[in-house]
Amino acid sequence: MGFFPDNAEYGLRLANAQTRGGKAKDALGTIAALRLLPPPQSDDPRITLQESRTRTALGDSKGQLAAAETAANQAATQGSRFVEASAKLSAGSADFNLGENEKALAAWEQSRQIWASAGYSGEVAKTVNNTGLILYQMGNLPEARKHYEEALSIWRTTGNKAGEGTALANLANLQTDEGDLAGAKQMFLDVLAISRELGGTDALMLVELSDVQIGLGDVAGAITNYREAVELARQQNDRRTLATAQAHISRAFYLHGDLRSAKQSIQEALDITGQTNDKTHAARTMANLGEVLMAEGDLPQARKNLEGALKTRTEIGETSNATGTRLQLAALSIEEGNAAAAERAAREVRDEYRKEGHPDDEIGADVVLLRALYAENKSAEARKEADNAKLLLAKSQDVLNRLALMIVEAQIQAASGKQDEALRNLSIATRDAARSGFVPELFEARLAHAEILLASGKIAGARTELAVLRKDAADRGFGLIAQKATALTSKGRPPAR
Repeated sequence: MGFFPDNAEYGLRLANAQTRGGKAKDALGTIAALRLLPPPQSDDPRITLQESRTRTALGDSKGQLAAAETAANQAATQGSRFVEASAKLSAGSADFNLGENEKALAAWEQSRQIWASAGYSGEVAKTVNNTGLILYQMGNLPEARKHYEEALSIWRTTGNKAGEGTALANLANLQTDEGDLAGAKQMFLDVLAISRELGGTDALMLVELSDVQIGLGDVAGAITNYREAVELARQQNDRRTLATAQAHISRAFYLHGDLRSAKQSIQEALDITGQTNDKTHAARTMANLGEVLMAEGDLPQARKNLEGALKTRTEIGETSNATGTRLQLAALSIEEGNAAAAERAAREVRDEYRKEGHPDDEIGADVVLLRALYAENKSAEARKEADNAKLLLAKSQDVLNRLALMIVEAQIQAASGKQDEALRNLSIATRDAARSGFVPELFEARLAHAEILLASGKIAGARTELAVLRKDAADRGFGLIAQKATALTSKGRPPAR
């Protein structure tokens, strides 16, 4: 049974409460009823502005944008400057989610000017913070930091705790990029404390905290927090946040060796982003799917998804994310037998990360470069690059990077005649990967260990390790590792008579 509000003020309060209470579809019914009121109440631009906010909650970016632009035009015609500014803010957010960064920046600047002229510093802070988000995605970290810090200062001055939490979370993301994972983790915990102080838990902050936990080597703890974020988003009927949480947890599942759950989360995220036109998270999810498909051994489909993710990220101006996808494609090239192309791409990516000040990402590029050099039998050059990477790693807190670099460095050591040292390092990497829960690195370390045993003439031991590894990898769906173990086993067989 529907409810028909008899005045705009009460109806708007009801629609807002329904939207915030996870009943956005009911709110659309209330909004439709408000439009049946006699003029001038039915012409109130706040009705259309509320529709924009309600469609935001539903993850309907195109609907949000259409309603926001209509509300802005209505408000401008009627001289309702504050409604116009709010509508421009909503329109910019929709443009941002649709990958229209230039349009988003223009809409937010128009909103900022209106609020600034009226002295509403808190609303100015929203536009400044949002502009920082786009600068961050474009890879301009210094300017993004300036915007976040300006927004934080305004919100703290005005006592806006929710705004303070938003700016702190964005600054925590910058700390993550700069390699200060422990500092970022504490900042995210501070943000969560603020959100709980305000009466709830921010699902997106749980996602961000979990991302940092992955870097620090706590995969199981990250999955626990990701799952809480997924459930919160479901309870709140927040589809965009749900897609975000599923996209992020899918990679955690992959790292934990659960490819089935990873693909289930990926599919739900793709279903939602296909409906909401959220290009940012659609691209992230495609990239994650490419990584899973590569692990399964389906290299053609892996390339298709990674190239699709790269195309989208390039189109919407996500410079840093596009660079990361190029590195994933370089890693794929090694598996496809084109190590020379992988070497060129990894060097380009590493130089870009170095220029942008992303030390952990730079180490990730070094790892792919070293794998390419090892595949090309360029041992001397690989040793030199490994020494340089270790200097950078000494300042890093990223456990995954440390494991990946340790594994490929051991392969390079063995190729240089230091088999015993290499085997010791791989035993440490195997132990630490198992403790942290990084299953792909665990399998890679075991494969490298068996490969070195085989090259050292310890064929029986190598074949025993490879048989166990092949079964473990196949049982978890890691077809590529299983294929490599099978190929190495064949190398160790005595010649046919």
